[in-house]
Parts: sequence; structure tokens; C-alpha cells
Amino acid sequence: MTNLIPLRHNNQILARDLHFFIDAKRQFANWINERIENYDFIENQDYAIELVYTKGRPRKEYYITLDMAKELCMVENNEKGRQARRYFIECEKRLKNIEAEQMQKLAFR
Repeated sequence: MTNLIPLRHNNQILARDLHFFIDAKRQFANWINERIENYDFIENQDYAIELVYTKGRPRKEYYITLDMAKELCMVENNEKGRQARRYFIECEKRLKNIEAEQMQKLAFR
């Protein structure tokens, strides 16, 4: 499995990376704000916002959960969205396998 969209800290996705990958046609800020509103995503549960300060105005970066990323891919309804959704499902399976292996190691101590 190749890393289509990198996992960031706490196994979250940078929404800007997802937006680029799924080839969303709308400007990022409009796209993410509309999706958050229309699908009732909850800040600090489904996503977190970090202000990034550069030379100009601060930019909002949205760190989203795997579940939110999968849902965004489903509603995008294009081939890239389907490809990304399958990727996230595979990421989850791998994380679950790692967790199971770690639990098994702890049980044998």
C-alpha cells in the first residue's frame, strides 16, 4: 500500500492534503467549511484547527480524523474519492493489526 495521503500526528489527516488528492473543484476554505456545516462535523471530535502563521494572514489548517476523511471521500463521489476511501479503510486495518500485535505482546509478558 502506498501512502496516498500522509497520516499526521495522532493518526489524523491534513484536510488540505485530502482536498488536493481527491481533486475537489472548490477553493479549499469554501470546500472544508461547507462540508463541516453540511455534515455536522464537530470541532475537537472530528477535526482540530491549527492556525499557521506565515508572512501574511494566519492560515487555518484542519486536522481531520480517519472517519471524517472517509466520509468526505464518500460525498465527493468521484474516482479519486473512492480510491482515497479504500486507502483509509486499509490504514485502519493496519492500525488495528498493530494494536492487536501490541496487546498480544503485552499478554505474553
